[in-house]
Amino acid sequence: MQEPVSTEEYYENYVELFATAGWKQFMTECKVSLDTNNKIDDCPSTDDFLRRKGIVEAYNRTVNLEHFIRMSMENEPDAN
Repeated sequence: MQEPVSTEEYYENYVELFATAGWKQFMTECKVSLDTNNKIDDCPSTDDFLRRKGIVEAYNRTVNLEHFIRMSMENEPDAN
């Protein structure tokens, strides 16, 4: 289990992650997969629709992670 980090270190770790080429590559791949799985017209069954819905929700959370972290940083009480 990871040791707790300060709020400042928590955000700094994410900012460093978001600046990497690997993160940008991962986001590109996630966005392509999101676009691919976001089509519900060809779902043959309710089960397939629900599975695809879960996949889309997971990709949406991942693709929007940077935005949510940055918004959270801005809303921190001690943010500049």
